Amino acid sequence: MTYFIAPLYPKIYLEAYEAKNYVRNFLITGPEPLKDSSEVLLRFYLASSRSFKDGIAKNDTFQEDLKSILIETSMPKFIWVAEVSSKDLMREKKANGIIIVDATEANIYFNKPLIFAAFQDKLILFDEISGNLETNVLALQDFRIFEHNLNDFEV
Repeated sequence: MTYFIAPLYPKIYLEAYEAKNYVRNFLITGPEPLKDSSEVLLRFYLASSRSFKDGIAKNDTFQEDLKSILIETSMPKFIWVAEVSSKDLMREKKANGIIIVDATEANIYFNKPLIFAAFQDKLILFDEISGNLETNVLALQDFRIFEHNLNDFEV
């Protein structure tokens, strides 16, 4: 195997470790915590919002209402994405939830980095004007995971 280290874009202020911890805490403590004894598998990666939205637009397994919301949501140049899944779904390269965090935001307090979350039939968006999280009901379907900037994997 060959490895290399590549520098991140200079405006990425939220490190992977902090972003993962933010997502984990968000799923555990809420505002809409995971259901008791839920076992989830998180697939976490950095993507440009442009390539991510392009991948979503071309993904025919995304339900249209969720696809429209994602494509129309304002996002910074780079985002951290957590796909929420299970072992069985991930073997099929599918997920049933997604959380998007601003990779250019260093402040992890007051849900500031959260851009979008959809899991367990809930849609959660951060309202920049009020600084509050808005939660709505949205029945979610399984969807194919984003694979445009990652190598193959096994579960």
